[in-house]
Amino acid sequence: MATVQLVIIALLLYGLTLAGISTLLSVVYLLGLQENSLVDLLKGKLPLKRMMTLMMVGQLLAVLVVGSSATALLPHYREMQEMEKASNKWSQSSDRYRLSFGWSSAFADEEGTRKDNREWQTFTEERLANTDSFYIMSNVDNFSDGAEVDLDGNRLSDYTPSGNVIYVSPRYLIEEKITVSSEFMDKMQNLSEGEFGLILPESLREQSVYYQGLFTDYLQNFSSESVEVTSQKHYLPQVRLAFTEIGQERFLYNDGYKTTRQYLKDPIIVVLTPQATGTRPVAGMLWGTTANSALKLDRYGDSITALKEQGLYHKVSYLVKSQLFFAKVLNDKRVEFYSLLIGTILTLSTAILLFDSMNLLYFEQFRRELMIKRLAGMTIYELHGKYLLAQGGVLLLGLVLSSILTRDGLISALVVALFTLNALLILVRQDKKEEAGSMAVLKGK
Repeated sequence: MATVQLVIIALLLYGLTLAGISTLLSVVYLLGLQENSLVDLLKGKLPLKRMMTLMMVGQLLAVLVVGSSATALLPHYREMQEMEKASNKWSQSSDRYRLSFGWSSAFADEEGTRKDNREWQTFTEERLANTDSFYIMSNVDNFSDGAEVDLDGNRLSDYTPSGNVIYVSPRYLIEEKITVSSEFMDKMQNLSEGEFGLILPESLREQSVYYQGLFTDYLQNFSSESVEVTSQKHYLPQVRLAFTEIGQERFLYNDGYKTTRQYLKDPIIVVLTPQATGTRPVAGMLWGTTANSALKLDRYGDSITALKEQGLYHKVSYLVKSQLFFAKVLNDKRVEFYSLLIGTILTLSTAILLFDSMNLLYFEQFRRELMIKRLAGMTIYELHGKYLLAQGGVLLLGLVLSSILTRDGLISALVVALFTLNALLILVRQDKKEEAGSMAVLKGK
């Protein structure tokens, strides 16, 4: 039903847009008429040069608009396809809930914030230990709108603590059936302060020493009293290594709360727990600031009871059922994509109509000259050389400007190729039709 309403509204807006463009062009044209031009117009003479110029400007704008629309459409399509793929996974995880924090924590002072962080760390520790809840945090929320570079210059594809890595509790390995040795899994389920797991894709095995050192330095920050570089560190992390096969997509359990990316391919996996990070302020900051996005709770009623027992219920607005929230975001993305698709199709249709109208106008107004040249034995290239040159110039300029504006030369080239093919087909078809008409005139038919 929503889709039908969307189509009707789009068609109405499309009609109004065409009427507006037509009116605007008419006003511009009439304002530009001089007295002698107006007299010629009243005598039935059309100002062809002006009309052709206006139509060529319209064609140039059509190329730019369609190129921009098509370029914007592609990322939306990829985004929707990834979410459609993830919907099957979400259907198997219907009993997962996300915390939605209230406003009370936003007005806490520094000491109050530290206290809140400790409480959320305690709550997370209890949920991970006594239920099937798990923790997964990634960096995808730092890369908005599908960007590959965040505000600090980090790339999501890089194997760094701020890039292609996920931070998970041991339960996530079980949920996602990640193959590791039983010895490694046993150790992950009994981590002490300063102990972590590091699972690298097999492709990084030769650089394992480097990555072990990189993440050891990063994880040591959780033992600090503050975020200052000079702050005292209270432990040296012990990082246990494991490796997984390459070509694996790891599901992020991202319900679309901030961004919509659902998978990371071959990320580094860091295994941690509230016990492993310790209870220093920086560690508490990790658990306190990510409890509402990275903690995946199960058992709605049991979670509500636990929040009340630990005095945290008043700090939570509600528990969000992640599957339903994801379904809402997916539906919004579908509407957004199909709206853009309809707009692109209508824009393309209008642009093609504009190109075809110009070709028909050209043959209609220059029929006499073209017939004389055709009877003189000129080829199609000799007949329409100047016109083809003008059309080629418009399309070439459109290609350059569209590539600059959209920063996507491939899409711009495809759009221009489509318009070029359409123009050539119309030209050849109309030329044959005019040639047949000329022969009929010569034969007296």
